[in-house]
Amino acid sequence: QRMVPGGIIELFPGRLWWLRGHELAPTDFQGDFSTAALLCHNPKADGQDKLVDRATCGRYSVPHYPPHAWGFTSGPLSLEQIVLFCRSLDTRLTGGVGVGVGSEADTEDIANAAVLLGAFLVLLHGWSVERIGNILCQEAHMKFACSWDRIGSLEDSQVLSVADCWAAVELAHRLDWFESSAVVDDDSAREWCRATRTVSLTYDAAWIVPGSVLVSADPVTTVVDPNPLTFRKVFPDHLPDDEERAGEFRVGDVSAPPSTK
Repeated sequence: QRMVPGGIIELFPGRLWWLRGHELAPTDFQGDFSTAALLCHNPKADGQDKLVDRATCGRYSVPHYPPHAWGFTSGPLSLEQIVLFCRSLDTRLTGGVGVGVGSEADTEDIANAAVLLGAFLVLLHGWSVERIGNILCQEAHMKFACSWDRIGSLEDSQVLSVADCWAAVELAHRLDWFESSAVVDDDSAREWCRATRTVSLTYDAAWIVPGSVLVSADPVTTVVDPNPLTFRKVFPDHLPDDEERAGEFRVGDVSAPPSTK
C-alpha cells in the first residue's frame, strides 16, 4: 500500500485504491470506479423481492423509525450493507479490473465508506484492525454520533469510532458470529440478507450471536406497530405442553441467518 498523487491510497498494488472524498474518478485515474455507497447496490445478492432504489443504498436507516427520530446519527451502516458492499467489490476485483472506491466529501459519508472498506479487508483478506488503521489513519479516528441523541451537541454525542466498527467486525469474524460465506457467494449473501431482513422487519430484532443471543425492541411496542410487516401477537394461540417445551429454545419463528458451512 502507498499514497499516490491526489491523496489516493493504493491498498492492493494495481488493483484497489481508496479515493477519500471523491464522488467521481479523477480524470487521470486508470481503472473502474465507484463510490462505496453505490457498491451497496447489488440486486444479485440482496434478495429483495422488489427493485431497490440506488439512492437508498449506502445510506443510514433504522427499520421501523423515521429519519427525524435518529437525531444526529448518520452511521455506521448495517451488516446487510456490509455484505452487499463486499460482494460487489469482490466481484469487480475478481473480474481482473483495478477498482477505485470513493466517497462523498462530507465527514459522515467518508466514515461510513471507511467502515465498509475496512470490513471488506477484514472479512475477505484477513487484514487486522491495526494494519488497516496504520493505512487509513485519518479515517480510523472518525466518530459517529450516538443513536437517538437529539439533546446534546453533535461533538458531545460522538463516541463510536470507525476503528471500533472494524474491531467489531474482526471479533465477529474470529468467533464465527458472522457467516463468512455470505460475503464470498451471491447465493449465500441473498439467503443471509433475506433472513436478517425478516427478523428485523417482523420482530424489530437482531442476532448478536446467531442462535444464542438475540436483542429486540419491546415486543408489545412492536405488536401495536401499524406496520403490516410486524408480528401481531406476543403469545401463541397454542401453548406447548411439557413435552413440546423440551428441546431447543425458540422465539416464535425467529430463526438465525442460515449457515452455509
